[in-house]
Amino acid sequence: MQLCIQNTTNVYRKISHKRLVASTNVSSQKAMVGRRFWRFQEEFGVEMEGVRRSIMVFREKVDFSVRGKAVLEQRTFASILEGMIEDYSDVISGDKKARETIDHVQMLASNAGNPHELSRQKSLNQEMVQEAEQEAQKQKEKQVDAIKYYVYVQCIRMHILVKAM
Repeated sequence: MQLCIQNTTNVYRKISHKRLVASTNVSSQKAMVGRRFWRFQEEFGVEMEGVRRSIMVFREKVDFSVRGKAVLEQRTFASILEGMIEDYSDVISGDKKARETIDHVQMLASNAGNPHELSRQKSLNQEMVQEAEQEAQKQKEKQVDAIKYYVYVQCIRMHILVKAM
């Protein structure tokens, strides 16, 4: 689930990063040392609001407040993703590829709670673990064979040295 949230957030961040990089390419008169920060404070307009919004995409809000002793509501993973999409819909407006990516992540998230999908994922995970264990066993066997060969060669050298004396 965390990976789906991260992938969704990265779509917004990628678009916001492009917008921020484009906004830093300022004219030579605005490129005075130390003026970049103040440019965000002094200039107003549609473009600058977009840049400010792009900065806000990179800020993750952390809420440490405790609301009583009970959990208010249990949110599904799909509803969490829907909330993210609503919050950042203005960032991806007009970007068809970004929208397709987010729809794909949502589709994967909606299948995450499906019992058939869970059993399929579990069997795939078991298969991957089994393959990894087999690969580790092969590596151990190769190491043992290498050690045996090294010991064999050393024994032959010792035997040759003893005969030469």
